[in-house]
Amino acid sequence: MGTGLRSFEDLDVYKLCCRFRREVSAATRAWPNEEKTRLIDQIIRSSRSTPSQISEGWGRFSKLDNRRFCRIGMGSLCESQDHLNVALEEAYISDELYKALRTLCLECQEKLKGYLKYLGDDGKDL
Repeated sequence: MGTGLRSFEDLDVYKLCCRFRREVSAATRAWPNEEKTRLIDQIIRSSRSTPSQISEGWGRFSKLDNRRFCRIGMGSLCESQDHLNVALEEAYISDELYKALRTLCLECQEKLKGYLKYLGDDGKDL
């Protein structure tokens, strides 16, 4: 891939998305138990998807495949953002925590757009 990059784990975008995943997981621990198989399960899975997609794309050894998996990861970030909106609407999350997680989610999206650009994706339709 790039100079100094030996693994997907070296990618800044991967590290940032892992941070988002951890922070989402920590935030959901305080949500109501009745949401465990609904909203909690959905946001945990969508927040885990992006780093997984980045790693899978890396392992394909094809820029075209890598871009495809990263675009799927972008969709998962948008899904997570929507789940955060629901959590705020349902008062499961404070305004302050919502803003922090939303900001982090948007940072992940921007970083992923940059990685896609590096991979040759012009991003015009993102």
